[in-house]
Amino acid sequence: MFMHELLSIQSLLKFYIILHMIYIISYIQTKNIMTMVK
Repeated sequence: MFMHELLSIQSLLKFYIILHMIYIISYIQTKNIMTMVK
């Protein structure tokens, strides 16, 4: 039971990290595009 909860927490953490990385990458790309437009 405990191991199962630990695994679910780990997978949630992975999911959160991946989402965060995607958000940061898209933010940086948008910033780059904005500076290129100027």
